[in-house]
Amino acid sequence: MEKKLFSIVGFLIIATIASIVLFSGGCSKENKSSTEAEVIQDISSLKAENANSATIQIECAGTCENNEICGARWNIPSGIIECTCSGCVMSITKDNPSDRSTASRSDMEKIAAHFVDYLYREHGTQNYLITNYKQTFYDLAEYIEINYILNDDPSEIFSLTFLSKFESTDLKAPPHTVLVDCHGSCDTSAEKCVEVYNTNTGEVYCKCQSDNCKMKIEEVK
Repeated sequence: MEKKLFSIVGFLIIATIASIVLFSGGCSKENKSSTEAEVIQDISSLKAENANSATIQIECAGTCENNEICGARWNIPSGIIECTCSGCVMSITKDNPSDRSTASRSDMEKIAAHFVDYLYREHGTQNYLITNYKQTFYDLAEYIEINYILNDDPSEIFSLTFLSKFESTDLKAPPHTVLVDCHGSCDTSAEKCVEVYNTNTGEVYCKCQSDNCKMKIEEVK
């Protein structure tokens, strides 16, 4: 199954912006903009402050009646993730060696609504299924990775990520959330235009270094 653009496997991007930012620059290392450089620097600082993390991964698997595809959808406006049918079983995997809280401080209602709106703006459809949802919790940030398919077509898997940053550990501190998306093509078919988070360096970048592979950063409001 071919995995198509936009993905990340880590935790990742902070845009210090006051209004919506749409950044579409090539992902070659020689072509990084000052905005992307600032984002990468912010991530490195965040990683140093939040060495220990916890993750929750959610998947729905099984068989639905009436040829419906098993998967998950966001309940709007509650932000709750639901499996699509009774024959579709939800599995939840936790990795929490530091025993930190995994109660989300992100505004999940806003994130869910922004996700659906983004799919409509980018793909012209709101017919989606989430195939994998992963949320990582840091002291001052939460990182959400979403793999999804469109229009009941499992042959193409898309992905995108959300990052919520908090100014303090105060539970009332409002989050600043951005969406990060790599999209386009690579120079060879063996490469993927997806987001990558290097846990060793804290660097975030598009996996293939091609001018045709673009990174987009968008603030969630």
